[in-house]
Amino acid sequence: SNMLSYLCQRIGLQLISKWSDLVNTETTFLKLRLHEQFDIPLAKILAIQGGMDAEVLDAATSPHEKVYDACFIGRIHPSKGLYDLLEAWKIVCNHKKDAKLVIIGHGSRDIVDDLKKKVGKSGKIDIKGFLSDQEKYALLKASRLYVLPSYEEGIPITFYEAMYCGLPIVAYYLPTYSEIQQYISCVGIGDIMGLARKITDLLTHGSSTDRICSDGREFAKEHKWDRVAAEIMTGIEKNMLLRRY
Repeated sequence: SNMLSYLCQRIGLQLISKWSDLVNTETTFLKLRLHEQFDIPLAKILAIQGGMDAEVLDAATSPHEKVYDACFIGRIHPSKGLYDLLEAWKIVCNHKKDAKLVIIGHGSRDIVDDLKKKVGKSGKIDIKGFLSDQEKYALLKASRLYVLPSYEEGIPITFYEAMYCGLPIVAYYLPTYSEIQQYISCVGIGDIMGLARKITDLLTHGSSTDRICSDGREFAKEHKWDRVAAEIMTGIEKNMLLRRY
């Protein structure tokens, strides 16, 4: 929808293809796309997933009881599927009358105001806006699941954060999630009814996700930033050695 942004991105990718020594991306899916569409040699592309700050997460305090049934953290923008989430939450509340959702993130005033208008005074959805890391993670820990029905993403850092906190994750399935799909619960993109059913099912039968949550937490522990940084540095050093010889 933003032609100038699109053109700038395309020009930037062409320059990267021609002049970069090394490209770091999050997934093998994106690595292959960069190779196929922009002729960037596979040897120049590192596919290393992102990470999260475990120390900050551990330091965040939260109530002993769950305050929210679901938590959204992200940019307040239609591409994040927020309008779909509002519709899905109405369906969730038909099955679970007291279900509460918290939305955390920054966005343009007009979009935030529009969301608040749609939410009204039902008390079912709290829009918190931008919060500090401590506040944000405290609310994440105080939630029963994490939901992010984005229409476009890499692998969100919030996925690792939610996994580390032991929360099940609900999302629209995107090809970039192929390497982590065993740790998240997905429905087809744009499937609002399916999104609502998945959330309702997890809230009703939460114990059925214990194994996924446990595996997800162990997976997230492998994605602390110091370890990710070490992998990137190793990739850079290998690339420099190959160029030298």
